[in-house]
Amino acid sequence: MAKPNPFATLTLRFLLLLAQATYAAVSPVTLNLTTDNDCYETIWETTDSSNTILASGDSYANNTPYNETIDLPISTGYTFTIHDTAGDGICCVSRGEGSYSLKDAEGTVIASGGEFDSEESTQFDIATVIPVPPSISIISKLGLHNKNLRFLETDFSHHFVSVIKEELSTIKITALPTHGTLKLGSSEVSIEQEISINELNNLNYVPNTDSMSDSFGWNGSDGIYADSNSHVQITLVNLEKIASFAELESAINLANSSSQNDILTLTSDITLTSPLPSLIVISHLSAIITR
Repeated sequence: MAKPNPFATLTLRFLLLLAQATYAAVSPVTLNLTTDNDCYETIWETTDSSNTILASGDSYANNTPYNETIDLPISTGYTFTIHDTAGDGICCVSRGEGSYSLKDAEGTVIASGGEFDSEESTQFDIATVIPVPPSISIISKLGLHNKNLRFLETDFSHHFVSVIKEELSTIKITALPTHGTLKLGSSEVSIEQEISINELNNLNYVPNTDSMSDSFGWNGSDGIYADSNSHVQITLVNLEKIASFAELESAINLANSSSQNDILTLTSDITLTSPLPSLIVISHLSAIITR
């Protein structure tokens, strides 16, 4: 008798993304499986119309519930088959209370049961597309002390990844800054306000006097918003207080990790009182940002 493995093996043998990153529309089906007293006898598989195995599972533990999600491209001619190598199914009498059900993305039962002999098969089609949300990440933005900070469309689009290969179309402000104000043109931005991609170059952060850092929340959409919000981290550098090369290096490193490229045009009216020549500070920061 084979020793049962406590973990199920789910083998996905198909590509969800076609050549050249072309998106293949997919929809999940969910298998809810409860094993019987002889779990090692249970094997299942899902095949396409060419009888290619797309997903499978075996080596379960006795009398244990399992949930498997199988992402299938929109198509017809799928077959789900559950096998019992002893030929007595997975339910009832001395075998225990094993059962299975396969549901589509809308929760409709495709197949279910437990009492069968060696195997039981059900054919089905996939016609429902479940939208896949994009992902977003934290944006680091560098600006100058007591200066307005202008945002660019690329600040947000470079931190947006669409699974369906669509471009960022809209952002939403999910939390406002606490040490300054967001403005779109001359109007203050409100929480939950949506801003189209074409308007992002008009988005500005106006800091309160002597603010050094701030943040605000955002989300992005390609028709669907990301599951989780992210935020924009703002750091404002006071060049007049940079008094050492260590501080300069810290500012340069911060600039190097930022998507900000406006600092070159904003430094022309800065006069440093620190021991470092202003030309060195400005040229180093500008070189890092614009290279």
